[in-house]
Amino acid sequence: MARSPQWVVLPKTKRLPFEPGAPAGWADGGVGWGADQVTLAFSHKTIPLRMTGVAVRQRGQWRLVQVHLSAAVTDEAPPR
Repeated sequence: MARSPQWVVLPKTKRLPFEPGAPAGWADGGVGWGADQVTLAFSHKTIPLRMTGVAVRQRGQWRLVQVHLSAAVTDEAPPR
């Protein structure tokens, strides 16, 4: 049975069309974290997503070290 890939790697010249919502962020010392309700907006479809991330400050610059995206799915209609 063939499995479909779960991850797609895009060339650096490609960008995902994210539209931010109302991002919120916090920091304590050299660690920061944030959350937002973002939208992937393609020409034929939009997909609302929840996004969270963690950053660390290194040499005076913030660097993302973890990002998580998730999409809500109802119990009645699981994706296939």
